[in-house]
Parts: sequence; structure tokens; C-alpha cells
Amino acid sequence: MKNTLLAIAASLMLTTSAFATDLPTTKGEAPAPVFSSFTFGPYAGLNVGTTTNKVVNTSGAQAGFDFGLLRTEIDYDRLGFKNGQNAWTGDLIAQHHIGNLVPYVLVGAGYVNGPAYNQAVWNAGGGVRFDVTKNVALDVRYRYVDTFQSRATHSNLVTAGIQYKF
Repeated sequence: MKNTLLAIAASLMLTTSAFATDLPTTKGEAPAPVFSSFTFGPYAGLNVGTTTNKVVNTSGAQAGFDFGLLRTEIDYDRLGFKNGQNAWTGDLIAQHHIGNLVPYVLVGAGYVNGPAYNQAVWNAGGGVRFDVTKNVALDVRYRYVDTFQSRATHSNLVTAGIQYKF
């Protein structure tokens, strides 16, 4: 008799927990899904900024391809508007998607030409991109640019821009 009562009590406890999934929830509606900026494809953008060492205004453009965790990019920057220099760099960018926010680091090499000098350069830096929509992103970045020959010609470049993903 004692074993029969224990068996009945155990079976009632196990079967009542299955009905708990049918009870209404008190949490409300499910939150809206976070927009995922993890997209593959080409993009292009424009930027404006300044150099921190000689306070030279700069403007530029970039075009690249987003592979998700990596991007490749070609940058053009006009350093100084009158008698300025033209800088072309190719960059490899490693990025991490956190919802709409995408922090990244970059490294690249290129060429600068103008009245002051014509030399090969390298650059390294980082930034953060904020995906406003699936196609439009805002970008803020810092780059350290230097020649391969001399450290005396280095530049710190800070830019802000907008990018469009195709």
C-alpha cells in the first residue's frame, strides 16, 4: 500500500510539470530582434578629417569588400586642400560585430605623392563603424601613417565618414 501511494504521488508530480508549459507567460511580448550587420558584399564611402601633428584638413574616399570578419579596402585621402598630397593605401581590416556596432583594426600599405615627397607608406589603426541601416554605416577611424624610409614624416590621421553597402 505504501509503495502504491508513493508511485501515485511520483507520477502526479511528473505529469503536472508537463502542464506548466501551457500556462500563460507574464513576460510580455518578445523583444524585437537586433539588426545583424554581418553582411557580405562591396561598399564605398566618403570621409573628412584632420591630421593631429600639423592640423591639416583631409578628405577622402574608400571602396572595399566586406567578408564578414575581414574586409579589404582601398583608401584615397587628400591631405591638405591647397598644395596638398595624395595618399593611396590598401588595407586589411579585422572586425568584430556587436549588433549594429563594429569595432575594427586595420593595417595596410600604399603611396603618398605631392609637392613635399613621393614615397611608399604603411599605416595601422582602428575604428568603429555603426550600421544605421542594412546599407548605410557611419565610420570613425584613427590611422598612424609613416614612410618605410624615415619616422620623421609620420602622420596621425583621424577621419569620420559614411559608407554605403551595395
